Amino acid sequence: MSTDTEPSDPTEPVNLRASAKPDVLAPGMETIPPQPVDISAAALEAALRKGREERFYWICACVVLMDLATFPHLGIVAIICVFLIELLVLAVLARRYADERIVIALDRIVASIWKKFRWK
Repeated sequence: MSTDTEPSDPTEPVNLRASAKPDVLAPGMETIPPQPVDISAAALEAALRKGREERFYWICACVVLMDLATFPHLGIVAIICVFLIELLVLAVLARRYADERIVIALDRIVASIWKKFRWK
């Protein structure tokens, strides 16, 4: 009995290739068109993502307005503490509501501040 890896006859060539698999993406193969449910689900997901991003931008705008109203009445130490706390909160909110680019930017800002002020 002959197998692909062990020839029964020493003069028989050895076939070490894997068996041929059918090509799923070969031309002429029928593809399933997207269903209306899939299209509407994708549109709904895009609308929800846009709404979340808009919510994050509104939160950022309100934080800036609140800072403009309160920072003139605070000392420099309080301003720095409030700013750092707000930056951390915005980084957490960005993970939930914002686009990936904003999350990466805020993470880099937090990491650079952490490197400057961490205990050595």
